[in-house]
Amino acid sequence: MITSEQLPFYDSHGRKQLEIINNPRIPTVCRELAERELDTTNRVLTMAKEPRP
Repeated sequence: MITSEQLPFYDSHGRKQLEIINNPRIPTVCRELAERELDTTNRVLTMAKEPRP
């Protein structure tokens, strides 16, 4: 379970992954890893925003 205290970490991590993805000097393999990390981060943040029963 992700707590509200952890959400800033995920937000920051997502922004860092975007920097990596948008940097043309980063090798393709690293960019692909950053894209997977960003996808995971976005899923976590989306789930955290969903109302809980």
